[in-house]
Amino acid sequence: MAEPEEQPRDILDVSAGPKASVVRLTPVGSPVTSQEALPPEPAYWAPREESASPSAVFALPPALFRKPPILGLLAVIYGIVALIKLPILFGPLAILFAIAALCRKQYWYAAVGAATGAAGLVSSTTFWLLVGSGWLINYLL
Repeated sequence: MAEPEEQPRDILDVSAGPKASVVRLTPVGSPVTSQEALPPEPAYWAPREESASPSAVFALPPALFRKPPILGLLAVIYGIVALIKLPILFGPLAILFAIAALCRKQYWYAAVGAATGAAGLVSSTTFWLLVGSGWLINYLL
């Protein structure tokens, strides 16, 4: 079986100019000749001696990274815990975090957190005891 021929590769010449300059790809072994003139460099670029050589950066711009919905997740977690255990404590916490998540535009998390927190409060006998005793004191006084 015959070996495939080595194909010429392109070399990226990064020492030719500043970071924003036009760089041509030239095949290996061929001399660098310019067929057409490069665009003129703007006056605000640093001279070639002073500018550092460009480095390869393989990072995504910060706009593509999404922030995790921490407030919304806390609202949902506290709401689910309010359904299971100690709703008089975790129900209001779920509702408060749902309001904070709503301010951060985490609408679905806020809706689920507020619904589970409110359901936990409604199913709590301690909550209704406090509401009823508050109504009774208000009625008697």
